[in-house]
Amino acid sequence: MSHMVNADLRGADLAGSNMAGANLCGANLCGANLSDADLSGARLDGANLSNANLDRAILERASMTGVNLTDSSMQDANLRGAVAHKAVMDRVDLTAARLKDADLTGAQLGAANLSKADLESTILTTAVLRAASLVDARLPGAQLSRTDLTGANLTLAHCKGANFNSAILERAVLEKAVLEKGFLVGIVLREANLSGARLNGAQLSHADLTRCNLAGADLSGANMLGSVLEGAVLDGTNLEGAVVREVDLTGILLSSARLVGADLSKSNLSNANLRDAQLKSTNLSHCLLQGAMLEGADLEGANLTGAVLREAQCSRANLVSAQLAKADRVRIVLAGAN
Repeated sequence: MSHMVNADLRGADLAGSNMAGANLCGANLCGANLSDADLSGARLDGANLSNANLDRAILERASMTGVNLTDSSMQDANLRGAVAHKAVMDRVDLTAARLKDADLTGAQLGAANLSKADLESTILTTAVLRAASLVDARLPGAQLSRTDLTGANLTLAHCKGANFNSAILERAVLEKAVLEKGFLVGIVLREANLSGARLNGAQLSHADLTRCNLAGADLSGANMLGSVLEGAVLDGTNLEGAVVREVDLTGILLSSARLVGADLSKSNLSNANLRDAQLKSTNLSHCLLQGAMLEGADLEGANLTGAVLREAQCSRANLVSAQLAKADRVRIVLAGAN
């Protein structure tokens, strides 16, 4: 069974077969049963494996460029180090599959199930995973730059150090996902749900976070220079030491947010809600805070040099040791402020 180029094996029962190193390029295995089969190092380029059963199959280091795996089942399959460039894998079930170090550049994985899959250091550059499920999947160090994850579910996904530069995650769900020290430069997260997510130390410069839910997320030490946060929810978010410089935060909800030591210089916080926010030692120099709600905010030692605080509500705010040189304080409300 070592050479079966273009073979017609539709519906064949090959469960448990030893096909290691076999040449199955262009073979038709539609609906075949390959569960528990050993296909390590096999060549499956251009093969048709749609609707096939590959549960627990070994495909380690297999060559699968252009393979068709539409609607196939690959639960707990081993694809470590496999190469599947431009593979068609729509609706494939890869639950708990092992894909560490696999290369799926440009693959089509629309509505695929990758829940609990191991994707450590997997290459998914330019792949399409629209509406895919990656719940509780492992993606540390994975390469997902320019990947389309529109509407995907990454709840509880572990993505520490993963590369999402310029990826599209519009309307994606990333609740409690771990994106610590991730690379998310230019990422599109419009209307995405990242509530409770860990993004500490992440690179988020020039990201599109329009109407993104970041409530309770950890963005401490994150770099968000020049990002778009229009309509985003940052209620209770931890932005301690984060760089949020030159960002338009007009009308943003940041009540009770932690911004200790953060850099928001030259940002627009007009009409923003910073009620009870922790802004101790925060850099707010040259910020627009016109009409902002700062009631009960802790601004001890904050740098407000050149800030525009016109008509800001600062009642009960703590302004001890705050730097207010050249700040515009026309009609500022300071009732009960320190």
